[in-house]
Amino acid sequence: MSLSPLRPLALTALLLTATAATAEMPGVRTDPAGGALPAGAVVLTDTDLRRLNVHSLLDALDSVGGVMAQRRLSGRDGQASLDLLGFGASASGNVLVLLNGRPLHNLSGDLTRLQAIPLATVARIEVLPATGAVLYGQGASAGLINIVTRQDRESGATLQLQGGSDHTLGTELSGSAASDAGQALLGVRRLHSDGDRDNSRLDQGSAFIDLRRELDDSTLYLTALAGREEVGLPGALSGNLYRDHPRRASTPFDTAEQDHYLVNPGLVVRGAWADLYVEGSWQRTDRHHDRYSLAALEQDQLETWGFTPRVSGQLATGALSHRWTLGMDLYKTSWRQQVSGQQDADLDQRQEAWYLHNITTLRPDLFLTLGARSEKTTQRIDLPGGGAGELDARYELYEGGLTWQPAPVLALFINGSRTARVPLADEWRQASPNLRPQTGTLYSAGGRWEQGIQRSVFTYFRGRYQHELWYDPQGTLVNLDDRTRRDGYMLNSHWALNDQLTMTFNYTLQRSRFMHGVYGRNDVPGVPHRSHYLAFDWQARPWLAFTVTQRYVAQRYTFNDPANQYFPKQRSYYWTDLAATVQWQRYRVRASVHNLQDKPATDLAWTDGVQSDAYPLPGRYFLLSAEVSL
Repeated sequence: MSLSPLRPLALTALLLTATAATAEMPGVRTDPAGGALPAGAVVLTDTDLRRLNVHSLLDALDSVGGVMAQRRLSGRDGQASLDLLGFGASASGNVLVLLNGRPLHNLSGDLTRLQAIPLATVARIEVLPATGAVLYGQGASAGLINIVTRQDRESGATLQLQGGSDHTLGTELSGSAASDAGQALLGVRRLHSDGDRDNSRLDQGSAFIDLRRELDDSTLYLTALAGREEVGLPGALSGNLYRDHPRRASTPFDTAEQDHYLVNPGLVVRGAWADLYVEGSWQRTDRHHDRYSLAALEQDQLETWGFTPRVSGQLATGALSHRWTLGMDLYKTSWRQQVSGQQDADLDQRQEAWYLHNITTLRPDLFLTLGARSEKTTQRIDLPGGGAGELDARYELYEGGLTWQPAPVLALFINGSRTARVPLADEWRQASPNLRPQTGTLYSAGGRWEQGIQRSVFTYFRGRYQHELWYDPQGTLVNLDDRTRRDGYMLNSHWALNDQLTMTFNYTLQRSRFMHGVYGRNDVPGVPHRSHYLAFDWQARPWLAFTVTQRYVAQRYTFNDPANQYFPKQRSYYWTDLAATVQWQRYRVRASVHNLQDKPATDLAWTDGVQSDAYPLPGRYFLLSAEVSL
């Protein structure tokens, strides 16, 4: 496997490591840890991530109530999406995934960049349902997920080796160099697996750098990521083949290669009454698909430039104090696609926005959040065969909420927002012309309680969406003429039952439905009514720990069945993992077994009215990892 995309990133690290510095994370526009944000924020700390029996960020997010991973293969590659609040097939366009407060994808729904970030470099994961549209713009129709990297003030390094079933071999190296004047964080990751299915081989390599340079009254910072992924595409299996031979491939020769790059520089200048943030971004993805099953070769390139300055400060008016942010976002994206035997497809997008967000302290225990955003998005696309699409729209987004803290251990909140989103580049491939932006209203209420042995977050959400961008039964992206709705409850709870035993219980109860029209009162396909995650961690000895986790996903209609007429539904499944961890001084060894019952499971399925086509998830498999702190 060639890792040539990593070379410019490694050179950047050599040039800048000596001058990097320690600073707070300046790119993040939200602060769920501050307590005033009116949202049911779920925060997974680095301690939580080490305790979880997971090997990727996608697996960690799949443990959060309200979030569901939609995986085609093992979940450790980019062939997956994240569903927050129950959007089904269009999930990737309705949740924003951020890295240190900056979009990991813009006009692209793939998660390859997310999977390229080593777990050891992550300080915390923030899941913020039903909020974020004002601060971050279109695409936050269900909320946002923010990955925050470590800001260590100590130097050190960690090396991890991994091996397991299906000839899985992996290496992760992460380290930080810090002093009073600076910090540099580096992570390098390699992964190979033959996969549990025919033609599901995975080769992945990536490098990640985060640099900080502290000056007298300012901070320079740079986040960069580069990687390459090569993966086999075994395709979906039908009927008897899925039941009797789930490890076979329906497309035994299809493959995909992807190179991705991300560079996010920034500068914050601190003043007496406000701080100025000047941030830029550049992302590029080059993909190559050999689709022998369709006798087609497909290449595309997606590139995004961004400029996102803002001013943030505090202001007092009488007895009230205000934390305000005023900013603008400017993104320019181009997408070019070449398919053998067809004309090229070209897409250009320009996104401009101004926003103002403010949190007012009404009383020491009461906070009012208000925000507004005006955004204009222009898309121009030329499709093969002479077709053309165009979207030119301006829309306003709003948010308002209250947070009340009657006690230091308890916070109650209520929040409302107006959201919007436009088609992703991948969605334009199957889009009808003359699409409109999807808009919606989203409300949430709940509470956060952290006291003694437990911490819990409970959220009720209610969303109504107009002109929803949705795939019809023929697989074409369209605007629905009739409204859709999302209603549900999310509980995320962690309990220390005693000095040795902890329990994590996360639960989601939700309903996604078409409100009117030919599908009126039917369920949105691909969305389970119930799901839960249960984990027990037992510290049997100071050096020995055991973990057992179980995830349950209820049955749901297949993705292209809005009429809710095809049976059986996509089946429910339980997924159980076991792990044992030995910790001795600087060394840590973990052995784990996944899908213990070896039960058939799938996240994605379609139907032709007679039988279903599904992507089977791996059967029982084993992993062994050894880690040393250097």
